[in-house]
Amino acid sequence: MPAIAKYLQHYAEPESQWLDEFTPQFNYCLAIPMYRESSESLTYFCQFAAQQQHCLLLLVLNRPDTDNHSQWAQQLIAPLGSPDWQSSNQLLRYHALANHSGLLVIDRCLNGPPIPQRQGVGLARKIANDIACQLIAKQQIQRPWIANTDADARLPEDYFSSCDTVDSTKSAAILFAYQHIAGEQDYVHTATQLYELSLTYYVAGLSWAGSPYAYHTLGSIMAVNYKHYAQVRGFPKRAGAEDFYLLNKLAKTAAITSLQQPSIAILSRASSRVPFGTGPAVQQIIDSGDYAAMPFYHPAIFHYLRAGLTIIALLTHTDDINAALNSITDPAVDNALLEKALNHFDISKALSHTYRHGKSSQQRLQHLTVWFDAFKTLKFLHFIRDNDYPMMPYQQWVSNVQQYAFGQPLNVLRLPISKL
Repeated sequence: MPAIAKYLQHYAEPESQWLDEFTPQFNYCLAIPMYRESSESLTYFCQFAAQQQHCLLLLVLNRPDTDNHSQWAQQLIAPLGSPDWQSSNQLLRYHALANHSGLLVIDRCLNGPPIPQRQGVGLARKIANDIACQLIAKQQIQRPWIANTDADARLPEDYFSSCDTVDSTKSAAILFAYQHIAGEQDYVHTATQLYELSLTYYVAGLSWAGSPYAYHTLGSIMAVNYKHYAQVRGFPKRAGAEDFYLLNKLAKTAAITSLQQPSIAILSRASSRVPFGTGPAVQQIIDSGDYAAMPFYHPAIFHYLRAGLTIIALLTHTDDINAALNSITDPAVDNALLEKALNHFDISKALSHTYRHGKSSQQRLQHLTVWFDAFKTLKFLHFIRDNDYPMMPYQQWVSNVQQYAFGQPLNVLRLPISKL
């Protein structure tokens, strides 16, 4: 059985099977989970879809099973009126929009069962993406990309045409550039800029170190290839970090393509709707009352990552770990700590597996790259942090980061907070 058919039959959510007699055709699709959002957000996306033409919006109206409040959802969809099509159980409701576009509302809030708290936004995204995958497989959506975003995002006019420029035979996902924009409260925007800087710094540090997992992991900026999405069995059903874990799996199947242009604008706002991510992080910065104390990773940890990746590359030619360690001469790296970190993650076991299954250095590098993935990279950095390089407050980081020769990737950082 082909991978897509197998996924849709055995692993996709039930909603993807409720499309009998749903016949409209589209070029593009866009999945958006909404929880406690305003009608203004829905109005914006409906207008955007109509302007794009032949675009299907997949709106997952959702709430966790710990929240009984649903009046916001009724107010959100009330202006839509009667649907042009609905599933037999009435939990999928389709509303035609202008220019051959449409809105498919998936109800996991009002009449449909709420989302289990532990499965959160991950399940909400999976439902929408599974439906999109089904419609692409049925050729009711022509393009292979399932675009994803959030209610606080504002998309560029050339959003979908930019996806068309990416070779879908070589890429598993597309990531758009993004920038947070000011809302009504300046202090929220300041906190958001600070958090955005920490994300940019982290990705830039990964890039400088040579990590193949140097990309942003925000659900609001990604479009996934439906074939690869099915291959990795979709979004993980988690209350947070579902975007990180999906991209980590997708990166092992094909390229993750990061676009420099166009850029998505994301409204700066604090939030407690998910357990972690941008909204809660911004709220935590605000609650701290001391923006300048926000913790940043010590720049030295990226030197350790670079050294670790250098050793991994060397070990594709030789299994002599000591010789590889002795080749590291970076004065910012304590080789004893580096060796401790590699042993902590049992590199000897990984090498043994690699040399059993990889006949060439290129094959061995592929095995080790999959082993030392984005999640293990993060844990490696945290190991170095916890053993000798604790987080440092923003003001200290600003002066300290300049002392480390990170090269061009970190020169693109903008320090938006001049006075805190």
